[in-house]
Amino acid sequence: MPLGSDSITDAQATSSWTVVRQWGLVPRSSIQPLQFPTRAFRAPDGTTLIAEELGIHKQVPFRFECRTIRVNKQGELMFDSTDLGIDDGFGCLIGDNRIALLRRTHWELLLLSELGEIERRLPLERVSKRIPRYVCWTHQGTLLVVFFNRSFEIDIAELDCNGRLLWFLPASSTKIGIPASVQLLASDRLLLADSFRHIILEIDRDGQPHWQHGQAGSPGDTEGRLSSPNSVETTGSGGRLIVDTRNHLVLTQSAAGGLPMAHPCESGLCDPTYATGLAHGHTLICDTGHARVLEVDAQGRLVWQYGGRPVLDRPFSYPRSIDILGPNDFLVADTGKNRVLRLQGDQISSVQTPGGLFWPRCCRRVGHDGLLIADARNGRIVE
Repeated sequence: MPLGSDSITDAQATSSWTVVRQWGLVPRSSIQPLQFPTRAFRAPDGTTLIAEELGIHKQVPFRFECRTIRVNKQGELMFDSTDLGIDDGFGCLIGDNRIALLRRTHWELLLLSELGEIERRLPLERVSKRIPRYVCWTHQGTLLVVFFNRSFEIDIAELDCNGRLLWFLPASSTKIGIPASVQLLASDRLLLADSFRHIILEIDRDGQPHWQHGQAGSPGDTEGRLSSPNSVETTGSGGRLIVDTRNHLVLTQSAAGGLPMAHPCESGLCDPTYATGLAHGHTLICDTGHARVLEVDAQGRLVWQYGGRPVLDRPFSYPRSIDILGPNDFLVADTGKNRVLRLQGDQISSVQTPGGLFWPRCCRRVGHDGLLIADARNGRIVE
């Protein structure tokens, strides 16, 4: 721009904005003990090991920030992987109270004592060139490590505690989208939650499926469907504990199969990602959306909790669009809760829609009293 010009640049013309009003989640007022807990394990000594996601930086090389901690019943911190200078450590319990800590950006598996001291380093570069995501302990005393870069590009390897490769999922197995969890069964099959294809399934060592629940590629909240399940485990009675993440549910399924039933939880869940059975019929749950790990009894009553956001009410989940009807009058597509809401002043009411919605992404007023909704996961436009 020539000197002396009266023109104003875009940067100079940019207006500043301030929040006038807000509905929904209250901003954090203090530092919280957890951010996004996605795995939790109860040790024989009563302590709880928690692995949580902290952030993914889209740069080369990738940085997957995560943390593994150990707390006692009183919520006191007993171990923190960041104290070792490790910012990519995602762990699980192994053997008698020890810890396996996967370093995602270093292709390395650390075996730690129950006090958190490094006892052994197992390199993973020769096992897979894909990014190691998580590790789990098997009933045979071995380690399953899951690698993937993106959907359908996965590796699953079984190692012993000396790092020796015992088994590798054949490359011909292409029916798994994203294995969000994996468990080695007594039958020597693998039980997986495929969050990308919205199913849980059992496969054999050759990668061939033998059982499935959910409709592949067709998420839903109706009978026989799941939405981004992130975990499945067998229970002591031979049934299955399923974490139906995007439906905000933990489900129990009998050993005979059939339709799963919702596991009760008095305080409600938001995007749970993991659940495992404990003694006396209790369940340990990673309630990721609420940034907490909780233990509930068979009736869903809260027994123990670590973490949690200081929020009394969370009226929305993934709101995707808003339409202005008038002064202080709005329509909101409350996508994660499968509904459309109307906000009038301080009043929030649900808009009645025929047939039910699943993941509505957009809503707009049509004419004087009409409504147009993009009912995304049902694959339809509703007027």
